[in-house]
Amino acid sequence: MKNTQLYCYLIQLGIFVCWAFLAAGLICYLSFIHASPLPGYRNFKAPAGIAENQWSVVHLLAADCPCSANLAVYLENRHPSLSAREQVIIIGNNPALSAQLEQAGWKVTSLSESDAEAKFGPGGAPWLLIYDSHEKLVYSGGYLGRPIHSPREPFQDLVMLTSLENGQSPKPLAAFGCFITQKLRHQMDPLGLK
Repeated sequence: MKNTQLYCYLIQLGIFVCWAFLAAGLICYLSFIHASPLPGYRNFKAPAGIAENQWSVVHLLAADCPCSANLAVYLENRHPSLSAREQVIIIGNNPALSAQLEQAGWKVTSLSESDAEAKFGPGGAPWLLIYDSHEKLVYSGGYLGRPIHSPREPFQDLVMLTSLENGQSPKPLAAFGCFITQKLRHQMDPLGLK
């Protein structure tokens, strides 16, 4: 009888230890995926709407990304800057988000994932691109250098724009958010948990 109880106890302990290791591994994996910065864009062709002889700012948002949604609320509340031509490119389909931003005065373009990948290369969103008055890309990066959890975050897009207009070269901030293509999503998150 004692051997049977000991045997049952050891089996239960083994199951618990396996479960604990699996749970810890899953938590570490999710933490790594969520806290990892997005890979940068390789293709820097200026999108349509970039103004000659004027600074231009492009905000790349993903249609179904919580970080992009928080950034969209911020953009909706602040309206486009007067010192540069700004536009929002939404990757994916979100007509309600497009309408909200257009109502706040933003020029909004929607792109499919495949069109976005063809135009910008594989990457993620939200992403900030700033072009100088000669249509040269001078900033490609994030808005905070950490994940975006609220529309009331201290976004750095206008700080970056002002610094660049004043001849400074600020270091690009890491971008955190969502992958915009299935290919990149599968490459960066093979288990599909993010």
